[in-house]
Amino acid sequence: MFLFLCSLYRKEVLNLCVVANRIISLLKDNNLKQTALADMLGVSKQKITDWKSGKSKSYFENIPQIANFLGVSCEYLLTGTENRTIEKMSKEEEELLSEYKKLDFRGRSAVMQAVLAEQDRMENEKNTSGNAKIG
Repeated sequence: MFLFLCSLYRKEVLNLCVVANRIISLLKDNNLKQTALADMLGVSKQKITDWKSGKSKSYFENIPQIANFLGVSCEYLLTGTENRTIEKMSKEEEELLSEYKKLDFRGRSAVMQAVLAEQDRMENEKNTSGNAKIG
């Protein structure tokens, strides 16, 4: 992932102090303490202070974990652009995705067919109830 991020942004000149300040700002926006981020990454709070001051750039290798922790994309964390809010999955959605990933192609196709059938059913019910109100 780290190499992917480097290749994705190699044409842009990243001011890493700006990235560090964006991390600190997102912590504040989410009412999170620097210590919570430090604990999640397994680093000292001093290390995060060093990021903010520009003394250390070691956070760059942790961009995916930091972005996930803060609920933003890697792109937003690095560039400041893109939709900042990424809806987190519920436990039920995480479990569904986990089980889905265990299926073979045939199983995944069956799940997709079931989902599409349910969407059709819901759309038909919506249209039927809408037509009943008109008539």
